[in-house]
Amino acid sequence: MKHPIVGLVGPSGSCKTTLIQDMVRFLPSRVGIVKSVTTRQRRGPEDDLGFAEFLSREEMERRHAAGQLIQVSEYAGELYAHDRQHVDKLLEIKIGICALV
Repeated sequence: MKHPIVGLVGPSGSCKTTLIQDMVRFLPSRVGIVKSVTTRQRRGPEDDLGFAEFLSREEMERRHAAGQLIQVSEYAGELYAHDRQHVDKLLEIKIGICALV
């Protein structure tokens, strides 16, 4: 792993997604999105921006048991994590950035 992960922390609606999109747009060769993996349902068009991969609980648990996920946590009855392979590949070439609640 060559590069760090930067996490933007704040409540829903605090412009974390907008800031991430701007950073990726202005520094595309330096910054990449650390995509979340989650069991929560899609909420709307913002879920198609590449910030998350939506899985069934069974698939999420299978990937976790296989060691494919990192930072697995549960919030409001839903599971959240990051795909180990995606993160490792991204951090080899770019700074990773993600939104955290």
